[in-house]
Amino acid sequence: MMDRYIVRELIVPFIAGSLVIAFLFAANQLIFILKTFNVQNVPVSAMVQMIFYRMPFWLNMTLPAGISLAASLAITRLSRESEITAMRAAGVRVVRVILPVVLFGFVVAVGNYFLVEKVMPKSEAKARKLEIDAGVANAAPGYLTNVWLNLKQYRATFGSVTRQPDDSLLVKDIVLGDRPQAETVTILTSPAGRYLNGIWTLDDVSFTTVSPKTHKVTLGHAAKVTINQPLFINDLFDQQEPTDRTSAELAEAIRAGKRLGHDMTHEEILFHERFSVPAACIIFAMVAPIFALIFARTGSFVGVLLSFVLVLLYYNGFVISTEIVGRNHWLSPFLAAWAPNIIFAGLGLLAFRRLE
Repeated sequence: MMDRYIVRELIVPFIAGSLVIAFLFAANQLIFILKTFNVQNVPVSAMVQMIFYRMPFWLNMTLPAGISLAASLAITRLSRESEITAMRAAGVRVVRVILPVVLFGFVVAVGNYFLVEKVMPKSEAKARKLEIDAGVANAAPGYLTNVWLNLKQYRATFGSVTRQPDDSLLVKDIVLGDRPQAETVTILTSPAGRYLNGIWTLDDVSFTTVSPKTHKVTLGHAAKVTINQPLFINDLFDQQEPTDRTSAELAEAIRAGKRLGHDMTHEEILFHERFSVPAACIIFAMVAPIFALIFARTGSFVGVLLSFVLVLLYYNGFVISTEIVGRNHWLSPFLAAWAPNIIFAGLGLLAFRRLE
């Protein structure tokens, strides 16, 4: 009975808080579209759909804030009206009062994870496609010339790359560099070629083999050369966003990038965020009631103020940890994504000891 009573106190502020904050993000996106682009070229239906498809992304970040708001408001109200005092007088420990809030946070965390894992990849892909089709993106995906790529065996640069209807790539002005031996460098040049399913077909290929030690240069030529060298396609065109992938797909992309010698720190942090952000729902469900009990007598609006302070501190710490500390390799990607949760959980446990 007590558990159901406390959970009922959480539901309305949780739903209201989560949706209000998510709609604030959505409104900010709409304002950006209206200010930045010629809205006459963007159908209203396309703008509505883009905002709708981005909603799972916003909810992923706002559900922890909704938990913080709901827990702070509910516990503050129960404390100010002496209901928690009555519970404790009946022999109910503080941890027992907080337990249904934590369980509610756990349910929300599970829902948040499935939202990120099952719904968000598809909705984000649809939103990005709409942006490109409607002309909202600054430019369609394109290849940048004079960029050297790290393939598994070669260093490569291309003059131009064009996608074909069969999803192959038409490549021009190709230069491939290889070092098959410690004292030998081989350069392959071709005016044009084709890439499909990991197979390069190069036309009119010229070989130049140089030995830096002996200064010997060997020239060669072939009408056609076929190379089995899988390419990390996203190096050429706009990358598929990590939000478009499930955690399994993101993990596979990280492994593929590492095999090709890419720095995948950013993607690794985003992978761990898939779990740390939903887990923040549990952290807020534990920490917010504790601080609400401590400060409940200080004012009628302390619940709202406390929830905003907690969310502000958490998300600023989260941005610093993931975007600065993690990106600069001061912490491992795992710790960069989980450090705010660990710190807040520690502060909550210290406050709980004082409360008991």
